[in-house]
Amino acid sequence: MKKLTFLVALVILSFSLFSQELDNEFYFRFGYSSPSWKQLGSTQAEWKNSGYSYKMGGSFEIGNIFMIKKFSAEKNMAVGIDVDYIYMDYNQFYQDMNFANENFANLRFGSKIGPSFSYSPVDKLTFDVYLKANIAMVSAAIFYVDSPDNDNDVYIAKPTVGTSTGLNVRYGILMLGIEFEKVCPELENHDNPGEFLGNSNDSQSTKSSLPCVNFTLGLSF
Repeated sequence: MKKLTFLVALVILSFSLFSQELDNEFYFRFGYSSPSWKQLGSTQAEWKNSGYSYKMGGSFEIGNIFMIKKFSAEKNMAVGIDVDYIYMDYNQFYQDMNFANENFANLRFGSKIGPSFSYSPVDKLTFDVYLKANIAMVSAAIFYVDSPDNDNDVYIAKPTVGTSTGLNVRYGILMLGIEFEKVCPELENHDNPGEFLGNSNDSQSTKSSLPCVNFTLGLSF
């Protein structure tokens, strides 16, 4: 929570210093989220040996890029603050039919904020690079089998702060993006308090590494 308090204070300070120089670049986007085979501290070989044959996911974001246009003497360059008011990531791993067909899924809702740098080499074309604090307000994970008689293992985490780095390519109102996220929530078993999911490579860990890469398409105004 100390990190969260620091981030809120940083946002308030930034807006108080630069509010007279900010423009509003609103955007929304959605796309494919590719969970890393390194989720839960595993490797691709370990997932495969456990029968997980493929993975997939989805991502959605709504946010703003607030440009500090007078920061640079160059008209085609600017720094700013990139804020995702809300985002959602969903990742899932599937077992093939030769195993118990137990699937693993995780879901996150939250916000992101951080500095960005924008460069426009020609009219209408802009590149944005950014580094954000990823504030996952809600994180959940589940191991489940498609059977009405099965007791599913559900894990829920308190708010967690991770990181997100990425690149946007904007042409007119069209926005393409690629982003790498790294969040490690402390996922606790809903039915057995004190039992944490952790990572497979550390039996003492209480935090679960959930990296993913998002490829998105959207509009900015």
